[in-house]
Amino acid sequence: MVSGVSPNLFRSAFLFVGSQAAWFACVLGAAAGRPWVGVIATAAWIAAWGASRGRWKHDMGFLAAVAAVGFLVDSGLVSLGVFGFPDAAHLGGPSPLWMVALWVGFGTTMPMLAPRLRPLPIASALGAVAGPVAYNGGVVMGAAHFGADAWTSRLVVGVAWACVMPALVWLHGRIGEAGEPIGG
Repeated sequence: MVSGVSPNLFRSAFLFVGSQAAWFACVLGAAAGRPWVGVIATAAWIAAWGASRGRWKHDMGFLAAVAAVGFLVDSGLVSLGVFGFPDAAHLGGPSPLWMVALWVGFGTTMPMLAPRLRPLPIASALGAVAGPVAYNGGVVMGAAHFGADAWTSRLVVGVAWACVMPALVWLHGRIGEAGEPIGG
């Protein structure tokens, strides 16, 4: 261990690199017409992340809840025409499996983020900004496309995530946090 460097710094770096690698695998795989690549990469990330934590019961229950929320939110947005996917990026639907994997990968960041996103208006503000940025990244990379009016689509995604982020923080507190060390 490097002198003066906290173990939480290494844990945070592990969390950031792993979750971002899963995100890029999902988006780039879908953009390349191989949406299954991201699902497999995310499953590998979840296995590594879960093994590093040793809290399978709480973690998997929380990630299952995140998957359900993600599927419902994105399916609703797709049904409203806010965004969609190229034919080659479909893998199930209306929200494809690789999009659900994105949500699950994001769920692995909640043990670190949730304590920092209280009070919940902070979570809402972060969601309103970060949600559209992440979806825009997927659009730019070719994994998805916005509806007819891209700015309205970004706005709707921002509103959705302004609601979803505090809900995820709350869910983490109810399901995923039992015995959770801060910054976990």
